[in-house]
Amino acid sequence: MCALARRLAGDDGVVDASVIGRAQVSLRSQPRDWNEWGSEAEVLQLLKQLWHVVVHCGSLARAT
Repeated sequence: MCALARRLAGDDGVVDASVIGRAQVSLRSQPRDWNEWGSEAEVLQLLKQLWHVVVHCGSLARAT
């Protein structure tokens, strides 16, 4: 999960629902960019697991 989170995190290092959603869109639109992570089904499973980690271990965003 750490390697996947690092790949997805923006410059601010944040991994949230929008980051995971953009990764899923990227998987559909540019599947070759994800070959090193496995099949489409495997990557979707990893993204789902990362979502569970974010929900379970994450914290609320601070208002800006």
